[in-house]
Amino acid sequence: MRDAFNALPIRGLVFVDWAMIAGYLLLSLVIGLIYTRRASRNMKEFFLSGRSMPWWLLGTSLIATTFASDTPLAVTELVRKDGIAGNWLWWAILMTGMTGTIFFSRLWRRASVLTDPELVELRYGGRSAAFLRGFKGFYSSILYNCIVMAWVTTAMATVLKVGLKIGAWEAVWLVAGIGLFYSVLSGFWGVVITDFIQLIIALGGAVVLAVVSVNYVGGMDSLLAQLKGGGHALKLDFFPRAGTSVFPVFLAYIGMLWWCTTNADGGGYIIQRMCAAKNERHSFYMMLWFNIGQYAVRTWPWVVVALVSLIVLPDLAPKDAKQAYPIIMYKLLPSGLLGLMVCSFLAAFMSTINSQLNWGASYLVNDIYKRFMNAKGSERHYVLVSRICTVVIMVLTVLTTVFISTIEGAWKFIASLGSGVGLVLILRWFWWRVNAWSEIAGMATSLIVTFVIAIGKMSMPVPEGADPAPGLQWALYDFGATLAFTVSLAVAVWLVVTLLTRPTDMKRLEEFYLRVRPSGFWGPVRRELALEGRLEAVAGMRGFGWLEVVAWFAGIAFIYGATFGVGKIVLGMYAEGAILLVISAIGGFIVAFAAKKFFSLGRYRESGLSAGAVKPDSGGAEPVAVAGLQEE
Repeated sequence: MRDAFNALPIRGLVFVDWAMIAGYLLLSLVIGLIYTRRASRNMKEFFLSGRSMPWWLLGTSLIATTFASDTPLAVTELVRKDGIAGNWLWWAILMTGMTGTIFFSRLWRRASVLTDPELVELRYGGRSAAFLRGFKGFYSSILYNCIVMAWVTTAMATVLKVGLKIGAWEAVWLVAGIGLFYSVLSGFWGVVITDFIQLIIALGGAVVLAVVSVNYVGGMDSLLAQLKGGGHALKLDFFPRAGTSVFPVFLAYIGMLWWCTTNADGGGYIIQRMCAAKNERHSFYMMLWFNIGQYAVRTWPWVVVALVSLIVLPDLAPKDAKQAYPIIMYKLLPSGLLGLMVCSFLAAFMSTINSQLNWGASYLVNDIYKRFMNAKGSERHYVLVSRICTVVIMVLTVLTTVFISTIEGAWKFIASLGSGVGLVLILRWFWWRVNAWSEIAGMATSLIVTFVIAIGKMSMPVPEGADPAPGLQWALYDFGATLAFTVSLAVAVWLVVTLLTRPTDMKRLEEFYLRVRPSGFWGPVRRELALEGRLEAVAGMRGFGWLEVVAWFAGIAFIYGATFGVGKIVLGMYAEGAILLVISAIGGFIVAFAAKKFFSLGRYRESGLSAGAVKPDSGGAEPVAVAGLQEE
């Protein structure tokens, strides 16, 4: 099988392939031009589509955004290295996604901010809050964002290099120019509308390649037999076995990764879409649909191709593992289907790049330029600056690609950078005592520890195949231990800093509480509001309780049950798959019941605003009831 596959030529693109690619790019251009005028009205249109988006379109956009050109390549790396269980690097993030769905989707929509760093000055006050907002704007839009887009761009360049035989830099600049063009034109409108089309193309291409790959090795039964006969049986496990090198990392992922990172309460472009939703109901269902598509729908076409690569490309060096996916694509797909597959990669790449560019530019403009440099510009002026910032971010991204060696390594580096701040991001909604210095301490500790460990890795390389040294050296090389060390230290630091610094000004906390209506430990704030006669503004508004906790666990069972159930059926394990799908259905029913209670009129509607309650800007998309609450 290996020799026969190696004998196959790398197919080049022919006229029908180029015609399909040209048609797709022309369609994207037309959509960008259609929405250019609307996106140019003001910042809210350019970055949030006027807060008028329905849940199904926003959720589909999120699925497309996270379906990047790097994702199939990264999944291939993970499966070749650690088997199917290696996907827990991103499967564990489902718990973050469900936390965002159940607990935070409604809170972010009530906050009615343009960007998540803007929440910093809504929640905290003083110079520390201003500094934190500016730093988060820079960190997220430049450091974090450019690294993410760099590995996505590197993945797309890898795909083009394999098939088109062009140089690395030519490939990088080509894909960067494609992604940049209509991001500058149409803003968030173009991002979301094209995402819908791009997801269909990207997912269709992934399914086609999976089917062709499995048929090439003789079908699924033959594939599984060859994997087991070739010593790859353990790579079919969905969960890592105790005693394997993957097991400690798996424990770190499910125990820590989902709550300790910068996405703990939503994160970046996910929050952007929460804030762009029509209302809280649409924000909630957007997140639920996103989690279904993210895990249950997208996973298995990539995994199947990665398993095939173990048979047809067994000798591919680990550093070249990400090339396995495009090599299979260019060798097995005939003309026409190859053009569709290249279109699918372009669609996956452009959906992610456009979202990241638009989101990153929103930080530079709203949280740095407008906040600290020019607070009195016109809306059209800010839109122009937004377009300039979009170009700047793309140029910096291309330059960052020089430092990306493996996609998996970049994923882990990003996770470690923000690993100490996740818990404080959660608690700032539920504990009045958290202040700006809490976040600053958590972020600073994570950044310092991550870079110290990175320097340690470079100065003390572990020979390939050797066991890590004990003690601190082991922590330097094992991601699970590194994560645990960084999180533990950062949490200890920010808790001490919180208790040693003054709390946020009470007036600021009162206004935040009235606007967002969070649950948890807000006793001093509620007592102060009661003394001022303002507490009735949120009287009768329930916060999270046992129903939300049950819904969170049920949601996890719903999505994991569907994901693993589909996987078992794809791999021919029908009885196990059916049982998992039944578990998924039960979890889904409980979530649906909880959602009905969340948005029932008796629990969530009030008749009007009391004196002193904060009425957030509705963006012209909806009337506002108590503190921004709206029901359909």
